Amino acid sequence: MSRYVESTCVVLTLMALVGTTPSPASPKRAAGLADEATLLYAQGRLRETVLAMAAAVAEDPNDAHLHFMYGTALFRSHEFKAARQAYERAAALRWDHPDTHLNLGFARFHSGCEAQAREAWREAVRQAPADPLAHLALALGEWTCGDHDAALLEMDLAAALGDPASLMDARTEVRWGRRGTDEIGRLLDVWRRTPACAPASSSTEAAR
Repeated sequence: MSRYVESTCVVLTLMALVGTTPSPASPKRAAGLADEATLLYAQGRLRETVLAMAAAVAEDPNDAHLHFMYGTALFRSHEFKAARQAYERAAALRWDHPDTHLNLGFARFHSGCEAQAREAWREAVRQAPADPLAHLALALGEWTCGDHDAALLEMDLAAALGDPASLMDARTEVRWGRRGTDEIGRLLDVWRRTPACAPASSSTEAAR
């Protein structure tokens, strides 16, 4: 962990212990910590990335993108419940960001909240109807919740819009229709166990 991140975490901990009132929000300090987190992530230092983003959020708790980045760092660390909370906070601060809803769906899904995941993915599709991954995610949600017809429709839409990489190798195996339900179910079962969120980044808002 860098000295900067370590010292920031220590200060925040001491403030919590003694009941000191935190200083006003500092977007500049928060941005610096977010940049630090991005570098840490690139080095594969996930735990330190989470700590850096926690400190960034503490510095500027009303920045939706910081919560989005924090959620992605937590998701990559397989802390799915905490990631879900971070994405929910990001969505509350800025609703009109489809990637937040997309990633919130993944976090909910991996937390065992399949129906809530489907709702998040429906919102992602509503906000970004031309995004093939949003349709593929919703296909997973519909399939898991038992609506196979809706799942097949969403997979058709994903294919028409341009298959995400996760589908490319399976195109010769999958038939886009009812006779392909067994293959589609198997594909989704494999795909849903693969975290689909991309690294957190202070320079881009895209989750993928």
